[in-house]
Amino acid sequence: KDAQGTAAPTVPLSSECFPFEQKAALDFVGSKEQFVVVKPAQPLLKLTNVFTIESAIFVRTVTSYAPIVAKVDNGFKNGYALLLIDHPAFKGDPIEGPHVHFFVGPWTVTGGQEVKVRIETEQWIHVTGVFNGKELRIYLNGTLKDQFDLVWGEEDEFHSKHDLHIGGIPAKYAFDGYIDEARIWNIAKNEEEI
Repeated sequence: KDAQGTAAPTVPLSSECFPFEQKAALDFVGSKEQFVVVKPAQPLLKLTNVFTIESAIFVRTVTSYAPIVAKVDNGFKNGYALLLIDHPAFKGDPIEGPHVHFFVGPWTVTGGQEVKVRIETEQWIHVTGVFNGKELRIYLNGTLKDQFDLVWGEEDEFHSKHDLHIGGIPAKYAFDGYIDEARIWNIAKNEEEI
């Protein structure tokens, strides 16, 4: 429920892939002061070679960068994240509109080691980012949408010792919508498992 006591919209996530409806979720209202923090315990710190990040989301609006699940330093110099970004037409993006990005390691809005998928707002979707040690993959509602072979130098470090954030990064970035079932797995899930 949101601050006014209104329940999250009950919308089928997908009749094909997910035979359930969302009944409750974290409601983020786009405030840079609203987020969930998970302090890095040993299992989270040991995610280095392979992992999967997934979440069900319902996006209301997109403003700036909107972390879904992020374990990054403040400048996105290292770490990993599922991040929502609006691609405006004036920046020359071939496909404008809201996109979910999954990145590992150094990242900037102009490029980096990432995969992305365009999404629609005002509906429940399931997004998954997979890192198998060699490539990144992103899935939308269980279907592979993009993949990228990583290029690593011996000096490169992608792991951030910072906190894991869901729905925002304090005083910087905020998500506007619902986030549910945010999970991080220490395996690289395949399409059947997603």
